[in-house]
Amino acid sequence: MTTGVSTAAPATAEEERACIELLHREARHLDRREFRLWLALYTDDAQYWVPLLEEYHDPDTELNIIYDDKSRLAGRVGRLEGAFAYAQDPPSRTARMLGSVLVTRTDRGFATEAVFFLYELRLGVSQVLAGRYLHELVPAAEGLRIRRKTVELVNRTESFANLTFVL
Repeated sequence: MTTGVSTAAPATAEEERACIELLHREARHLDRREFRLWLALYTDDAQYWVPLLEEYHDPDTELNIIYDDKSRLAGRVGRLEGAFAYAQDPPSRTARMLGSVLVTRTDRGFATEAVFFLYELRLGVSQVLAGRYLHELVPAAEGLRIRRKTVELVNRTESFANLTFVL
């Protein structure tokens, strides 16, 4: 899988802070169910990928848990906000914790890798998911935006409850 990492100068402390702040803002929007604000963090050509395989390279030719572009993300948001998201009635309550964030400068912007723990509670049943978030962040007029997010679930090959909320 190509990450776009180059041998350019390392990210400055200010750039690293901006990248980490964006990751935390994304997590906060999701945990607060602020889906429109979350979606606005993504570029128009964004990709959101949750691969199924341990070794993955191409979402177009491999099995995926989720593989969405911006249009499909918008549809997901519409369903979560609408009256017909039966799998989310009542909605999940989630809390994410991010850690071990690494920021690398790339030829297009920045690549980040962060460990996450996600706690979900719905109808008295809890679920804990963990893994790594890999983001490709690019500069935009509004500041940094997410061009690609890959979610490497630790338990991706195991049985888990529905994932109708956003990872």
